[in-house]
Formats: sequence, C-alpha cells, structure tokens
Amino acid sequence: GTEMSPTLGQYLAVSGLLFIIGLAGVILRRNILIIFMCLELMLNAANLSLVAFSRYNLTIAGLPNYSGQVLVFFVITVAAAEVAVGLAIIVALFRAKRTTHVEDLDSLKF
Repeated sequence: GTEMSPTLGQYLAVSGLLFIIGLAGVILRRNILIIFMCLELMLNAANLSLVAFSRYNLTIAGLPNYSGQVLVFFVITVAAAEVAVGLAIIVALFRAKRTTHVEDLDSLKF
C-alpha cells in the first residue's frame, strides 16, 4: 500500500495546537474546572511531542530510543497525583464558597 504515515512535523503541529488551546483556556477562562482541564490538555500536548520525538529518534544501531516514552510515564503519574490533589482542593473551595468562578475565590487576599 501507499498509505502515508504522519511526519514528525505533523505530530509537533498537533501538539503545539493542543498546547495553544490549553494555554488559551488557562488564560481566558474563569471557571476553575475548565482551567484545570486545560492544564491537563497542556500536559497531554507535551506528552504527544515527547512520544513523537521518541518515535522518530533512532540510535546509532538503528534501535528505537524509548527515553521519551519513559518520561511520558512519569508525566502521567504526576498528572494523576495532581488531579487527585487538585480536585480535592476544588471540591473544598466549592463547599466553602459555593462557586467555581476564579474571581470569587479571594481567600488569600488581604
């Protein structure tokens, strides 16, 4: 078959687009849950670029280099812990303030 496999540049373009969408969501949105999901989108965009670089980086012997994919494993582990702690904080804030709007969460202001 003459099927075309995606190139490294195409993977990085998709990764960059996902990261830009996540960054725009973190900067522009006011709902703390949407901000949290956009942070996760940014982490997954970085994971996609790491896997793409790992896929297209061959060593001298022609064997695949899996160091990027090992790093992705640790990023996913840290992201899972971050989701557990972050959602607990968001639930506690919602119970105390009855809102998920960022402007209303001003507990640390003087």
